[in-house]
Amino acid sequence: DHKMAARVPLYTRCGFLFFFVAVKIIILRKCSKEVNKDWHRLSDPTKVGDLIASDDLNALDKSWAWVAMFFFKFVNLDAIVKDIIIWLHPWKNVQPFGSFKADGHRAYIVGWASEYMYRCENKLSQQEFMSHQLFLVAIIVVFKNIISIESHSLMPIILTLPSVINFFVIVHKQWSLVQDRYRHWLWLDTQRRKVPSDTPAFKALEKQKSVHFPKFKWGDSRPGERCEVVVWTLLSILVPLLLGVFMHFYDMSRRGDGTAQGPANLTAALAAAGCSNVTLPFWDP
Repeated sequence: DHKMAARVPLYTRCGFLFFFVAVKIIILRKCSKEVNKDWHRLSDPTKVGDLIASDDLNALDKSWAWVAMFFFKFVNLDAIVKDIIIWLHPWKNVQPFGSFKADGHRAYIVGWASEYMYRCENKLSQQEFMSHQLFLVAIIVVFKNIISIESHSLMPIILTLPSVINFFVIVHKQWSLVQDRYRHWLWLDTQRRKVPSDTPAFKALEKQKSVHFPKFKWGDSRPGERCEVVVWTLLSILVPLLLGVFMHFYDMSRRGDGTAQGPANLTAALAAAGCSNVTLPFWDP
């Protein structure tokens, strides 16, 4: 509106827009990288083989499958929705599985070794995106507060409340998932010492490690994943906050009489260059 155009300079809006778009691009590239990893893992018959992606198949069909996997990864869709067909497949080596019919309806039972294993399987690789999502939400919150402060309007603060709630929801989900991953890793490391290496159960443990913990090493009882989450959460709060404080005080330093001086200076420079008919709708009230 006119208040924001008059009191919030264009460079402030463009600065936050730049950070917002930059983080979005990072998230999209991360999604593409994770989808490619899943594609190679699922299409490898020696590992999983649940995805048929041979060279003689139609390239358009494979592209649609990749796009669907990308969208599911982008929205953090749980595996119980996107991989339910794989989970209910009857050919299993180790995982408990059963099917039965009751009252004319067919039902299935799938078991996991623990609730932590189930939640790690259900939210596979979601921890890779939550830090970026926190940073994105924090940028939105800080920008809305700057708009509210500099335009002297309460409406942006009211619109900030959903983003603030979403921020704490993401923090809770991220920490809960990291705690589940930590307990699941301790269970895997303990079982590896007990299970013989020539059994299907041992191969299942190795598969769990390669899927969920490719960077960890056996015997590591204190992986640094939780410390990384704390650091990234603090950075997601402090960096947008410091950016917002800097931009606010920079705007205040450029205001002599309560109005932004940037538009006037740029308009005068354009007029001196012979562009007197140029108007700046984003700046001029």
